[in-house]
This record gives sequence, structure tokens and C-alpha cells, in this order.
Amino acid sequence: MREVKFELEEIFNKNIAKYISVDIALANRSFSIIGEGVSKRIAMPHDKITIFQALAMAGDLSEFADRSVVKLVRLTERGTIVKKFDLRTEKIIDSEYYYIHPNDVLYIQPSGIKNVGIKHVSTMLSMAISTASIGIILYKLFNVEKSK
Repeated sequence: MREVKFELEEIFNKNIAKYISVDIALANRSFSIIGEGVSKRIAMPHDKITIFQALAMAGDLSEFADRSVVKLVRLTERGTIVKKFDLRTEKIIDSEYYYIHPNDVLYIQPSGIKNVGIKHVSTMLSMAISTASIGIILYKLFNVEKSK
């Protein structure tokens, strides 16, 4: 690719105008990541991208993604291949599917467990205390008027 870039720049600089810069990119050199917390089509900056680099380019997985069941969908001459991976093990590194190919699709399955974090607990607690406070104020207001 680099040689083609330099040759085209040389041709343009000789025949059309000086100081022309040429950028070359292959069409359809991208992959997709869909599923829990992510949905992106990403251009491949170079030929070899690992599954971990692809996930990093997508912004990593959400806390609710199931890292034990990640599916790779790849179109081949023989048809569509769907391969399941467990990202928590090292087996993927030795796999022929470790490197992402153009037009691959990674599907990130949801874990099925939406845990309640401390942020959510504090929000719910604040709302409960606010509701109770308003209830007590209204109770006191109406009881004071009845006793007069």
C-alpha cells in the first residue's frame, strides 16, 4: 500500500500539480461489534487486529456484558461460521479466530444479571427519605389544624 501511495504521489506531482498528497485505504476494511453496551462499525487501521484490540477500539464492554460467551460471526467461502469464546481464558489466544478479519461481527451477550450498584442504592435511599419527610410534614400540618 505504501508503494502504491508513493507511486501515485509521484505521478500526480509530475503530471498534475506539485505537492499533492495521496491517502489510500481499502474499502470494506471494517468490523462490527454489537450487543450489551456497544454497537459500532469500526474501520480497521491495519491488517492484524486482535479480538482484545477490537474490543478496546469499541470502548470496552459494559459491566453487564457476559465475557464468558462472546460470539464471532465470520463469512467464509464455505458459509457463515459462528464461534463462541470465553474471554476470561487464554484459549482464545491460540485460536485461529484470535485475529479479526474484515466484515467480522462480534456479538457481546448480556450476562442476564443487572446488579444494583451503590450509586443506585443511594438514589433509592434518598428518594425514600424525601418521600418519608414530605409525608411527616403533611401529617404534622393536617394534625395541627385538626387539634385547633
